Amino acid sequence: MILTRDGWLLFLTRFLRLFSYGMLAVVLVFYLTGLGLSESQTGLLLTLTLAGDTAVSLMLTTQADRIGRRTEKKRTNMKVATNAWHTLRVDFEGNHFTVTFDGKKAIELDDTTFKDAGQVGVWTKADSVTLFDDFSYGPK
Repeated sequence: MILTRDGWLLFLTRFLRLFSYGMLAVVLVFYLTGLGLSESQTGLLLTLTLAGDTAVSLMLTTQADRIGRRTEKKRTNMKVATNAWHTLRVDFEGNHFTVTFDGKKAIELDDTTFKDAGQVGVWTKADSVTLFDDFSYGPK
């Protein structure tokens, strides 16, 4: 697999972030011992910090759905030709949605998640390359 420019940029930023965290830990040890903390006190402080970070990360990942995580309402299994333009259309009236793909009905569902009108969004899988052209919405 050959990485795109964005893939390399992602790896570079991740490397720089982790390198910075590591250097901060080294500098922090020197700073804390310079303030008079013993090596064992400094080690205990860094261990408790790591344990706290782990607890917060665990709490956030297990509670994220309650905060407002993206959810999939309905799925369809269909062939999508690559390197070609397609027409994706969503018709909605009230809480009823009909999705057509290249003129064929793909999904039909009722959803009451958002009761107030006014917002439209498009999402694609993170591992896909998707281009949108002539995106619009409005009355039929």
